[in-house]
Amino acid sequence: MRDARPAGAQDIDFESEEFNRVYRVQATDPRFASDLVNPRTMELLMQCGAPDLRVYGRHLVVVTAGRLDLDLVDTALTLLAGVCENLPSFAWSERGVASPPLAWRARS
Repeated sequence: MRDARPAGAQDIDFESEEFNRVYRVQATDPRFASDLVNPRTMELLMQCGAPDLRVYGRHLVVVTAGRLDLDLVDTALTLLAGVCENLPSFAWSERGVASPPLAWRARS
């Protein structure tokens, strides 16, 4: 449910009006949301057809409607890796992660 607001979450608008039209960003930690949804990540998400991403604790997930489409798994994993790579290193350390997870790329 995309519009379900987590307890204490607030809507966050970004400088990109196009991004704000496509995405609704809600977060209990606006600073982390701004770190995560930086200009490179906005561009990546817009290029990928605006998937629904969510953060659950230390997990970033892609949410899709309907049945799992195995043909999209590789694309989703590549997107998730790109979002993680775009998160600045200070954002990792501020959240108690010594270093970002190892970067990986999907096979071409």
